[in-house]
Amino acid sequence: LLLSSRITTVTSSDQCNGGAPMESVVNFLGASIEYDLADRICCNNHVFAEPSGYLEQPEIMFFDRLDPTVETVFYDSVCGIPLFIAPRGRTFDDFAAESIYHGWPSFRPEEIVSENVKIYNGGRMESKCGTHLGHNLPDGGVDRYCIDLVCMAGMAMSSDE
Repeated sequence: LLLSSRITTVTSSDQCNGGAPMESVVNFLGASIEYDLADRICCNNHVFAEPSGYLEQPEIMFFDRLDPTVETVFYDSVCGIPLFIAPRGRTFDDFAAESIYHGWPSFRPEEIVSENVKIYNGGRMESKCGTHLGHNLPDGGVDRYCIDLVCMAGMAMSSDE
């Protein structure tokens, strides 16, 4: 009996369609995001995540930068397609509390732009552009999309793209 294992090497041409995060991610919502971290997590990885609690680091303070009175659209950091719209179906405070508790922005099924996001067996998630996003980690029987902030820190695609 011969068993073989297939090792998949992730290269930048496999992910992000050979692209890289937008330069603008470093100033997402006025925060100071590390470009190298965004590139490594979004375009060169299927396993690792940004550090837990990154969204609360002093130079980030993600929820302090959002308007709690409106839904915010979050875009792919590489290709600019919309990925999530939040909060939707819950309060801003619930969105923030769940995300802070888990350590990453956490979205619910009603907040996903499903035509732009792929969810694989095992929960790995990526955009239709090939950007690694994070993982689906169901909580209490409800899907919870645990997303790396650096991978959803893009700007909307311009109409001429």
